Amino acid sequence: MLLCPPMIFYACTGMETPLFALAVVVFAAAVADRVPLSWGLAAGLCGAWVRPEAPWLLVAWFAQAIASGQFRLWPSRRERLLLGSVIIGALALHAMRWVFMSELLPNTYFAKEASWSYGATYVLSSFSEGWLVLLLACATLGAWRGGGEQRGYWAAGVSWLIAAILEGGDWMPSGRFILPACTLLALAAGPMLHVADSRSRKREPMRFQRIAASLLLLGTVGS
Repeated sequence: MLLCPPMIFYACTGMETPLFALAVVVFAAAVADRVPLSWGLAAGLCGAWVRPEAPWLLVAWFAQAIASGQFRLWPSRRERLLLGSVIIGALALHAMRWVFMSELLPNTYFAKEASWSYGATYVLSSFSEGWLVLLLACATLGAWRGGGEQRGYWAAGVSWLIAAILEGGDWMPSGRFILPACTLLALAAGPMLHVADSRSRKREPMRFQRIAASLLLLGTVGS
């Protein structure tokens, strides 16, 4: 929450945005086998019913699997179930929309014309705020200091930035479309906390690494 000011904003507005960010994180954690499979299936099934860009979970899974070293040409049974939940959830929503509205696409599709240039401007303008730059720095160093799991979260987070570009940005304030990316990047930044408080480790990193980690974390929260 503190690493992502937009999350605080949308958590207080009553919108569905934080719920979708939660679904994205739970799905990614299920891919990393950090939460029960049932949680990941629920996130995959319900994702499309919260936000129309939920099918991007499939792309995020691919990025996460590649970066974490878990990718295989034939996914495991757990991965097949997770991917299937996203597809079934999206198809069920489209079927329901067609039955009741005779439309396959959500109304947000017609609300604005998707422009990749506007999407790129939207994402790049978000980086004009210092907290996001520092969060990305923390996530990058956390992925470097951590293992395959953190690298997977980092890659999935970056993929959600690409999704915001392809969707053409957003007219809502405070970076609504980058919240999934921010939550995953915050997960990737986890090892930075360990580096910043590493005095108890037998082979502690160099002093400047602890100082740099601490400054990055404080700067991200403070900005």
